[in-house]
Amino acid sequence: MPARKARALAQAAPQTKPQDDDPIPENIDDFRNELARRISRLISNAEHRWSTCGERACKRARNCRAPRGICINPKPETKPEKPEQVARTLAQFQRMVRERVAQMDAEREDK
Repeated sequence: MPARKARALAQAAPQTKPQDDDPIPENIDDFRNELARRISRLISNAEHRWSTCGERACKRARNCRAPRGICINPKPETKPEKPEQVARTLAQFQRMVRERVAQMDAEREDK
């Protein structure tokens, strides 16, 4: 679709506020629990954890179904980093910040 046509359609569309897809329940704890379940499923789907999940429903649907409300396939634990690696990464980050600050100062002087 050409950009002009898309722009014209967007301008012609009535500017209405989108409605929430779910009304807020009277019990706020139920709302919070459901929101936590949805976030858990969203993260599980984004990381494709369903592919290694033991739940058949998840594999069949090719996304997290979280039948018990919480994804049972947790993120694998990573090995703790060695102190030398942490120091190396921190030094690299600090160097990059110093370079960016110097670059921004040079740009500011040019103006």
